[in-house]
Amino acid sequence: MSMKKSLVMLVSAILIGAVVLLGKKQPQGNGGWKVGRGKRRIAFIEVGTFVAQIYALFHMPRLGPVLLATILKKLGYETKVFVERKKNSLNWAYLVSADAVCISTTTETAPRAYRIADKLREKNVLVIMGGVHATACPEEALKHCSVVVRQEGDETLPELLKAIFAGMGVENVRGISYRSDDGRVVHNSDRSPIEDQDDLPVPDFSLIDGFVPGFGWQKLRLVFLKAIGLYFLPLSSSRGCPYGCTFCSVLQVFGRKYRAKTPVKVIEEMEDLARYTDAIFFVDDNVGVRPERLEEVCYRKLTRPWLKKLSFTLQVRAELALKHPELVTLLGQAGCTRVYIGFESADQKTLEAVNKKQQAGDMKKVVEIFQEAGIKVHGMFVIGFDTDDKSSFDKTLEFAREIGADTVQFLALSMLPGTEMYAEMKAAGRLIESVSWEEVDGFNVTFRPKQMSPRELQMGILKITQEFYNRDFLKRSWRTEGPVFALIFYFYVKFWTAKLRGDFEKYFQKHQI
Repeated sequence: MSMKKSLVMLVSAILIGAVVLLGKKQPQGNGGWKVGRGKRRIAFIEVGTFVAQIYALFHMPRLGPVLLATILKKLGYETKVFVERKKNSLNWAYLVSADAVCISTTTETAPRAYRIADKLREKNVLVIMGGVHATACPEEALKHCSVVVRQEGDETLPELLKAIFAGMGVENVRGISYRSDDGRVVHNSDRSPIEDQDDLPVPDFSLIDGFVPGFGWQKLRLVFLKAIGLYFLPLSSSRGCPYGCTFCSVLQVFGRKYRAKTPVKVIEEMEDLARYTDAIFFVDDNVGVRPERLEEVCYRKLTRPWLKKLSFTLQVRAELALKHPELVTLLGQAGCTRVYIGFESADQKTLEAVNKKQQAGDMKKVVEIFQEAGIKVHGMFVIGFDTDDKSSFDKTLEFAREIGADTVQFLALSMLPGTEMYAEMKAAGRLIESVSWEEVDGFNVTFRPKQMSPRELQMGILKITQEFYNRDFLKRSWRTEGPVFALIFYFYVKFWTAKLRGDFEKYFQKHQI
């Protein structure tokens, strides 16, 4: 065989092989993803927010990324969670070396999450997004990532990664959205929520990068926050809320079916958290749906002397105190120091309009029951409903003082994508279209109220916030919370509201409202 003929045959074989390989159906959504090198490294990012707001006082990582990292670690993956506490703090060398980076985002942090995702994809890193905003807006998120994990990711993410690392297609993985080979957005069917919450592992917070800081500013900051009661670690004892408030975004992720861990499992997680902190926050949207379960948790905690110093705070509906005052007393004995209650409005018509099934006239009694048990009450109020007018500010402030709430937050009605109220406002053309997602933070007014202007709503809320946190608050808080907490909170709110005034003016000018 001549040399020329041999070369022709070799080239032909190469071309035929290339055609065969290119002709094979590639796994949907896997094109160009860099996976499968050595030990499978999966990184998680909790995107930070860097604007002056009251929540900046608190230090608590989100639970979702930690739990998912724990689940994958138990399956043999190498996992690490990065929590942004300041700009430019991410370990990019580690992120770029990862086989996949999972980014959890809220609506407010979505723009920053997208910028991070774009930067990672430039390095050919597989980016997976999840969380409440990605669930509500998967097609938008897919402009910046390869896959969106919708709703709960505890089972979806491991199944997705298994398919990817095996070189399989992802068309049978429930609960995800992605782009097919021809560029179409594909929404696979929803995954059923996890029924048995006890099947979930105890979250491993040591997976957070720098979770146990050494000496230096971060260590001193945590010691200080612990000293004034503003450092918590999260614990989830249940998912889902049987109520249907039209402005709440919880339902789109966890649904209305209430699924709870057993008291034994809750105590197990408390004991694990006690290794790191002496204060936890129940992130359940309504921890008191099954009062008998909460009662057993308290009794079990009281029988464990090593949990005596572990205090906790939680979110509850006001009705818990009215229907089960003896449970409130038990909560105080078990170490509950504060409850967060969505009073929402002083107007009964407003409560009924948004399907908030409670009576405004009962709220003073509710606060008294908790305070008699030694539990502080943080009241949460929302202004801007269609039933609200300019008189609502003074009414809400007076109501908050009258019921005796220890601390409060007054927020503008927030239009979160995926909620019933957002859909109604969008259909009515009442959203301020020029607003970016990062401005949807509960402070900025992002829609046109019915009985006042956006500016009037914005500045009215700022005004009553400043009036509530006045010298009378300082004196009262000095007695009930202690001088350190009282002074820090009082002056921080003064600084925060002063800055907000300037930020709001820029916001009004930007959107011409």
